[in-house]
Amino acid sequence: MLKSKILNSPEFKKNSPTAPSFIRTEKDDFETTKNELIDKVKIFASKGHNAIKNQNHPFFGKMTFEEWDKLHYMHLDHHLKQFNI
Repeated sequence: MLKSKILNSPEFKKNSPTAPSFIRTEKDDFETTKNELIDKVKIFASKGHNAIKNQNHPFFGKMTFEEWDKLHYMHLDHHLKQFNI
């Protein structure tokens, strides 16, 4: 029910919960991190669903490719807006 509610909303809410394994506390080099993100977006753009190696999400369990597509879009959009990019 939660997965459906989140995936059917227009965007992630501010301060949405995050799986502990995703929380980053170390200081990262912005340029390095930016380039890693660009590389990952290029991989998804070129490989499509073949880029998804694990269909299990830590909160939602098994997800379809379409659900992953939507979740990746929402997640990236959320962080780009968060940092005014």
